[in-house]
Amino acid sequence: MANQFPYEIIAGGAFFVNRICTADHPELFFSYRRDKGNTGRMAAIFMLKQQ
Repeated sequence: MANQFPYEIIAGGAFFVNRICTADHPELFFSYRRDKGNTGRMAAIFMLKQQ
């Protein structure tokens, strides 16, 4: 995924990849694949700041 973004964004520290697997941590995340569709919901919010 990181190779989809310009180098300046990655080098500037504006890009973060969380390597935690949602399927391996049921105490932290819902996982549609792990729970075979019997899940709650999960949402993410992000913001891009203009420079």
